[in-house]
Amino acid sequence: MNKSHLQMAVQNGLTVRPNPLPMGLKYHVCAVYNQEKDLLQVQTLLQPLTNSGFSVFDPCVDLIGGQSKIGAMNKGLDSSKTTVIFLTKNFKSDEMCRFEIKNAIWRHNSTRGKHRVLTIVLEPCKIPRCLKLVEKIHLWKNKDKGLHEKVNQIMKKLSAKKYPFRKLRWIGTKSVKTVHDMGRWIPDTDKTLGSLNLLLKLNLVQTALQNGILHCKNKKCKFACQGVDFQRYIGHIKDCPHKVVQCGNKGCLLNGPREVVMRHGELCEYRCVTCKHKGCGMQVSQKMLPDHETECSYGIDKCPNSGCPVNLPKKDIKEHLKVCGYTKQLCTKCNITFFMMDLPLHTCKTCFCGRFISEEHLQSHIQTCKGANQNVRCPNDHCLKELPQEKMNQHLNECPHIIIRCHYVGCMYEDKRDSVIRHIELCKYRPEKCLSCGMLMPHKDLNWHYRICDRLVECKVCGAQVPSSMKLTHDTWLCKKHNIHSFCKFCENTMAMSNYDDHIHQCEATLSVTSGIGSGAMAESNMGTFFSDNMMRNIDNSSGLYGERLNHAVGSKEAKDCKRKITKAQVSVEDILVGLSVPTLKNIGKGNINSYDSDLPTYNGHKKYPTSFSKLREIYKVIERNVPILKEVQSTDLKSAV
Repeated sequence: MNKSHLQMAVQNGLTVRPNPLPMGLKYHVCAVYNQEKDLLQVQTLLQPLTNSGFSVFDPCVDLIGGQSKIGAMNKGLDSSKTTVIFLTKNFKSDEMCRFEIKNAIWRHNSTRGKHRVLTIVLEPCKIPRCLKLVEKIHLWKNKDKGLHEKVNQIMKKLSAKKYPFRKLRWIGTKSVKTVHDMGRWIPDTDKTLGSLNLLLKLNLVQTALQNGILHCKNKKCKFACQGVDFQRYIGHIKDCPHKVVQCGNKGCLLNGPREVVMRHGELCEYRCVTCKHKGCGMQVSQKMLPDHETECSYGIDKCPNSGCPVNLPKKDIKEHLKVCGYTKQLCTKCNITFFMMDLPLHTCKTCFCGRFISEEHLQSHIQTCKGANQNVRCPNDHCLKELPQEKMNQHLNECPHIIIRCHYVGCMYEDKRDSVIRHIELCKYRPEKCLSCGMLMPHKDLNWHYRICDRLVECKVCGAQVPSSMKLTHDTWLCKKHNIHSFCKFCENTMAMSNYDDHIHQCEATLSVTSGIGSGAMAESNMGTFFSDNMMRNIDNSSGLYGERLNHAVGSKEAKDCKRKITKAQVSVEDILVGLSVPTLKNIGKGNINSYDSDLPTYNGHKKYPTSFSKLREIYKVIERNVPILKEVQSTDLKSAV
């Protein structure tokens, strides 16, 4: 140990000395950490170790220019006595760190514990499964201690005696297998060889790749190549035309080989296309494109006025109608209809004197006319008002009997002013705002818009939030509770779970079986078997332990004596498991609900079984609603319930 280093260590309170290195090793410690995010935090701990005489391989310091990173790390690990893993939340996100963990565990197992592995936890984080049995130092718990105390703790662990060898479990993908009667390793064709696994098993896989043949794992694909063309195999796996993929268009549920899906993509009705109308640019699915183009506000449409040759976007029609020369106008004086462009030339008896005067000369004529101050009658039908000529024009603008047209774009409704005012409130062309996306559109198009609007709606069956455009697809294919079916044991028919209760009471096979069932223990056994079998059809078949426990809970004598708390508002898991054993099914089938009361077992002197068939149905409905919850019940909970 260098004297200067020893003096610095004594001054800093570091009194632990390193053990001499075995022959062939160069470093006491090989540091493994996230070199991008944890560099400063780790260097603070490594520097005192170096000053104390420990030789440390730090990949950030000892990496030689031109040397590969993996090669340098392997060389440092092979020539070190201990691998120290500095574990943080950023550690698992680094692929190189995961590679070094596997390499260190492999070296620990191959040297039977001579190469040690030490984990230093710098902050609270989840420890990987493969490091559960490794020696650990939780430095984050020693926040009150100084740096020299933390380093002392690390050095004591490094200088401590070797623990008895315990093989560490390497949790990784199995990429090679041994062939019987052959002294070599060949790739496992059922597994994909990842790049890191290939590097770890390079010394074992090398022979296999030189002599083996690799086949594509996808069905109907006949691709095969020599092991030496491994990169070609990897490239084929990524682009294999027989690989099963899903259509990438939103809403399409097609799954199939890549070549089939690629051909389907050109014709898929859910593919996004751009509206052809200039200025719109909206992307909709091919399925909804015809409806969108019909209602698109940028679509070119002809002016609704007969004779007008103008074609313009629908959104500009309202402004165009205000100035269109072919808009029909009704003269309120003479009740003659004419085009707006003919208004300057129109003449009528607008004055009491009876002369035909145009609109532009009317005001000057009224001032000089002798009969202007005489009362005249309103020209509108059913209006009996008589006013002076000079006030008649103002009255005509407010007269309730004048014929006017609805002012909403596209609406051609014409009637008296009062009727039009009432019509405007209910006009199907009135603008409405979508509550989800805020888009304005005519009221008649609102229902169509809700079919394609991506607002979130709640499924009334499973409670999931799905886009409204996907609601039908969700209800038909994706909703789990929509697809739950039950199986009648007696008639062997399949029906929806919601219709199961009604079917049981109307099924002729059920009545014939129940009428022949005896009372007492036999009825209990049949009832328990009936409900347990039907329950197991609605529960995942993979839950074998749960099925065994439930069957035992329904039919055993211990279950009969369990305490049950059945109320209308709440039924516990214990009640669900053991509340199905109801005796004397024969009497229930005949409608005699209370006659089996004498056969019921007692608990503390009181009969605790349901006393009506309606409560039995209530329990079974609770079971149907809680099937997803029962799947998650652990085996320990089932033991306590039974």
